[in-house]
Amino acid sequence: MSSGSSCSYLMSRAQVRVLIFGAVIALLLSTAWADTVYISSIGSDLNSCTVSSPCATLQKGVSALTSATSATICIQTDLDVGIAGNHDVLVQQMDSVQVVSCTSSPIRLFSNSLLNSSVLSCVSCGDVVISGLVVSGLLSNTSAAFNIQSVSNVSVINSSFIGYGVSSSGQSLQLTSSTFVG
Repeated sequence: MSSGSSCSYLMSRAQVRVLIFGAVIALLLSTAWADTVYISSIGSDLNSCTVSSPCATLQKGVSALTSATSATICIQTDLDVGIAGNHDVLVQQMDSVQVVSCTSSPIRLFSNSLLNSSVLSCVSCGDVVISGLVVSGLLSNTSAAFNIQSVSNVSVINSSFIGYGVSSSGQSLQLTSSTFVG
């Protein structure tokens, strides 16, 4: 018998399988299938829409959402919604949708071209929150940057809309520190 003892632990095959299964589940949960997606003008639609690897367009971010319960679309930089993929975006049948600025200062949604469509439409959504956005210079022949239909409540917080606003068929519209300039 040797004077030193060594402790070794051998894992059974069942334990190895459980460990591998857990690692696979953790990997799947950390992908872009999360309820929060990140959009940035310096991102790429080849990215996974995470905070460190943002998408470039709203369309890609919305298509990365998988939860039927709630979603947060977090916009990291000013965004040109005149480019394809950043207008006529449709979100359907979510209990809660938030379109928010990811920074402490407002994020600007703008366009150098005149659009004839909404930026984002929510159909059959529950509660919708728009927060920290400055929307200007976007649309002609349309009065709403956000077209929100069949929702419970709409909250517009710390946001500005210049030239048009938010179209809502919701039960209530709550404005907090927001401006609409015709």
